Amino acid sequence: MASGQQKQSANWWLFTAGIFLLGGALFWSIGAVVIYICLGGAAFCTAQYLVKTWDQKAEVQRKYPQKSKQETTSWESLGELFKKLLETKPGDTPQKKLLITLMVGSMMSFFVLAIILNVIFSSDDPDNAGYLRRARDFYYTSQYDSALYYYQLATSADPDNPDVYVEHGNIFMITDRYENALTLYEKALSINPRHSDAQYNKGLVYYEQGRYREAIKVTTNILYYDPSYYHAMLLIGDCYYTQNQLDSALRFYEGAYVNNYKTSQLTYMLAYLYDTKGETAKAIGLYKETIDLDSANADSYERLSELLPPEEANWYRTRAAQIKQGTEW
Repeated sequence: MASGQQKQSANWWLFTAGIFLLGGALFWSIGAVVIYICLGGAAFCTAQYLVKTWDQKAEVQRKYPQKSKQETTSWESLGELFKKLLETKPGDTPQKKLLITLMVGSMMSFFVLAIILNVIFSSDDPDNAGYLRRARDFYYTSQYDSALYYYQLATSADPDNPDVYVEHGNIFMITDRYENALTLYEKALSINPRHSDAQYNKGLVYYEQGRYREAIKVTTNILYYDPSYYHAMLLIGDCYYTQNQLDSALRFYEGAYVNNYKTSQLTYMLAYLYDTKGETAKAIGLYKETIDLDSANADSYERLSELLPPEEANWYRTRAAQIKQGTEW
């Protein structure tokens, strides 16, 4: 009965080792730590399996002492085996062959293990560019934890590169870990105080946190040395608009528009702000430009039907209704 339980216990350790190896194969992309844990667990369980198996064979030997000396030697405990190997005499051919076999087998096993670990952990590009490439690949596939791991390697490999800190911080920002993002943007700015993207993203974090005054202050600094950075103008405009300071918002939206940033969202916002100020001619022109950029913008058609003379308004009114009803031209 005890022997059966030992056999079951040995098989359980072997099964567990297989589970660790399977886990390593499935989750290797998460990071090297997972691989180390799985390989270590598999090695430990395999060792336990061998120990249990040797114990079973030793018990069989004790029950059946009539087995031959050669067979008995084959199943004795690991400690006893190495003891005999250390006592090997030059003329003891069988044990000498066994010693050589163990040495060669150990060398081959180490060689195979080294190849496997090299395939798993090595990068085609062991330098910082390789880490960045992997980090960006994981970022673009929304595997943010893996991206963070490789960005950490990249920042460690090239600690004086502000661009890497900015990209690293962006992962924290899009996963709403704002304080971590701010820390990395500050590191980038400590290297290059005029790094526009670091300043902008820092302002964007403040905006997401509702810290509009701080966002405006940080982002305005960009325009002193990079006056054409329209992303900063848009962010400042959003901060003012959110606080219902429409004149200030309009000024910065206009700045982005003048710097050739023209999207249907911006032209519609400009049209709306001019409309509220009573500057109808400018509003009409921008509503029409919005339609040119986005022919399905029903609000622009509808507002033009209210601002234009009747002979023009009917067409825009009809088109607004068609869009809202999902009717084709």
